[in-house]
Parts: sequence; structure tokens; C-alpha cells
Amino acid sequence: MKKIYSKLNNELLHLVYNTNEKINERIDLIEASNFIQCSIVPNNKKGYKYRPHFHNINELPTNKTQTQESWFVIKGSIRVFHYDLNNEIINIEILKKGYLNITLKGAHTLEILENDTLIMEHKNGPYLGFENDKTLL
Repeated sequence: MKKIYSKLNNELLHLVYNTNEKINERIDLIEASNFIQCSIVPNNKKGYKYRPHFHNINELPTNKTQTQESWFVIKGSIRVFHYDLNNEIINIEILKKGYLNITLKGAHTLEILENDTLIMEHKNGPYLGFENDKTLL
């Protein structure tokens, strides 16, 4: 896993993980204090059933809410630009099938490198529409 830290305050901003690498045990990719949670759970055996469950609602102070986001490349490839807290590029990655990108803080963008590229995006909600959700650089 590659971790990208702010050059301003050494805060963890972005993570890149290649799920094509051998995974032997559960990996919690992000500290529990973050709004988005992401783990990789390998070696599930055929027939195993997880116990039915629901997740308890956490009461978070609204002044602490932020959006964190992840992209998983299902097919094709993308170029990801990671930005520091001062909106300067600090890292560029090419992500192919099986790669995961997680942004905790800092700006980001991506460029599609192949036709028919398919990515899955995850982020915490609610989503209030483009005008309310994003600040463009």
C-alpha cells in the first residue's frame, strides 16, 4: 500500500492499494477515526455465511462531517492526481484493474486512460448535488 502524506503537516491524505497482490489476512486500510472505512477481506471459503446484521447509527457532530472518497478500478486504467492541502499536486499514479484509491483529505482528480474504463466510487453521504458537493480548483 502506498500512503501519500501532506508536505505541509505530514497528515495522511491519500492511499493507493493494488488488490492484485497476494492477500493472506484481513487488512483494515484506514484508521477507525475516519468517516470512510475500507477493509480487504480475503480467503472466504465457499459456503461460509456472515451472520445477519445491521450497523448501528453513529451520532456524529455535524460540524465534524467531511466527505472522503474511494475509487476502485474494475476495468481499464486511470491516472489519479493527488493534491496537498494547499492545492498543489503531490503525487500522480496510474491505476489499473484491481487498484484502489482512497482520499481522506486534499483535492483529487482522475483522467480516463482507456476506452470503456469502469470504476466504482464510494463516499459518505448525503450527496447534495454537484453544486453543493464540490469546490473546483
